[in-house]
Amino acid sequence: MRSPWRGAALCCFGLATACGSGTDFTAPEQTALRGRLLVSDAAPLLDSAGMATRETYTYVSLPAGTLPTGARATVRNRATGETADAPSIDGAVDPVRLLAATGDTVELSADDGQGGASEEVSEVKKRVPPVVVRSEPGGGATDAPTLVRVHIVFSEPVTARSVTRSTVTVLLRDQPVEGTVVLSPEGLF
Repeated sequence: MRSPWRGAALCCFGLATACGSGTDFTAPEQTALRGRLLVSDAAPLLDSAGMATRETYTYVSLPAGTLPTGARATVRNRATGETADAPSIDGAVDPVRLLAATGDTVELSADDGQGGASEEVSEVKKRVPPVVVRSEPGGGATDAPTLVRVHIVFSEPVTARSVTRSTVTVLLRDQPVEGTVVLSPEGLF
């Protein structure tokens, strides 16, 4: 089950040794997801004893490069009216937890502070696999430091057994780089 934590999480791949020229590192591209509102499937809220309640929630996010720099965003469940602020980082919106049920329509409204506005709308579906929302260094980055921690933000919490050295790999000249994979306690980073 997903963590009841409300913020975003990070998978950190700490490189154990320097890995050559910084010009060789290229962060993952996420162009296939640009402009697409990411909405996880609904999961039950847990009470203080860890038991599922009748209420369910979803995570709402946008991939890197979707919003202009500095944009402010809000997510809203059209069925319940519940809203939550959604900070923008590198044109992405890290996962925001929102009370929602399967079939609800959620929207993300963004304002760039200069009169530009955008809206993305999606439905909460039954089964949605997690995807990468953004990474640091970002997609297409070059000249990244040679000794770097690579941060990956997922669209919803993932389990520690699904994020391992065999499922998360940093490559240098098409070769795996030594390092350690660390998942945040809430499972989003």
